Amino acid sequence: MTESYVHDFADDTAFERYVLQQAVPIVARDAGSTSAVYDVAADQISWNVVLHETVGMTLDEAVDRLGIRPLCLGAAWKITDLLVEQALAASGVSPGHGQRWTIAEKINHAQNHRGQAEPLSRDSDIWPRLMDAYAGMEQVRHSLVHRRADIDASNSITGVDQKGARLRPLTAVEQEDFCRAVLLAARYVMNGSMTNRERARLAWHLDGLSGVTGLGRLCTAKPSDTVVKIEVRLDGPLVDWPKISARINQPADQLVDIDLVFTGGERVVVHLEDAPTAPAEFDPRDPPHWAEPA
Repeated sequence: MTESYVHDFADDTAFERYVLQQAVPIVARDAGSTSAVYDVAADQISWNVVLHETVGMTLDEAVDRLGIRPLCLGAAWKITDLLVEQALAASGVSPGHGQRWTIAEKINHAQNHRGQAEPLSRDSDIWPRLMDAYAGMEQVRHSLVHRRADIDASNSITGVDQKGARLRPLTAVEQEDFCRAVLLAARYVMNGSMTNRERARLAWHLDGLSGVTGLGRLCTAKPSDTVVKIEVRLDGPLVDWPKISARINQPADQLVDIDLVFTGGERVVVHLEDAPTAPAEFDPRDPPHWAEPA
C-alpha cells in the first residue's frame, strides 16, 4: 500500500533523484543484456546477447573530470533528509517547536531509528542502516555546505567538525554506495513495496557504508548487475523448474526472470530465485504471491 505522503516526497525529491540517476546509476549503462526463448516441447533454446561499448570517456571518468561526486552526495543526503521528515510525520511525530524541523531534531530521531516509511521501516536491518548512514554523514554534509572539505586524489572527502577537527575520510566508493542506496530506498518507498531481490541490492550498498554506520554486513556476495530474461513456452500446466534451471545453465549468482507463456496465451513472470525447487503445476489465472502477470 502506498502511503499518503509518497506523492509529496516524489515531487520534492524529483530533481535530486534525476541528478543521481544520471551521475551514479544503479546499473552501468554499458552493462549489456541477455535474453532467450526456451520451447519446452521441442527442448530448444535460442539466445540473444547484446553488448555495449563506450567510445571515449566513461561515465565514471566524466564524474571524476567534472568533480561532481560531492554534489551527488549532497543530493542523496537531501533526499534522505526529506524522507526522514515524511517518515516522522507518518508516524505521528511533530517538530518540537513550530512547524519546521531542525536538522538536530531529525538526526536525533534518525539515530533512534524512528519514523514510518513503508516498506523500509518494517525491515529491522535495512531501516537502522539507512538512518545511521544519514546521521553519520551529517558533519560531512555540513562541511560541504557550510564549512570546508578537502578532496584528495582518490576523490575521498575529508570534512571538519564544529571545532575544526578533521573527520574520518569518506571514500569515493562510500559516496557512491550512499547515493545508490538512497536512490533505491526512494524508489521502494514510492513503489510501496520491496522484493527480496530489491532488498538484496539495497542491503549491498548499505553494507558498503559499514564504516559510517558501524553495523555488520548483511550480504555475502554482490548481487548481479544484470537480469537474464528467459521466455519459457510451456506445453501444459506442469512447470519443471529443475529442468528449466538446468537448461538455461546460469551461475547461481546470476539474476534470472522467467516469463512463462502458457498454451492459452497467459503470461506470468517469476524471479527464478523465488521459484520452487521441484516440478509443480501452475495456474496462470491464480498465480502464487511470488509470481506476477507479464
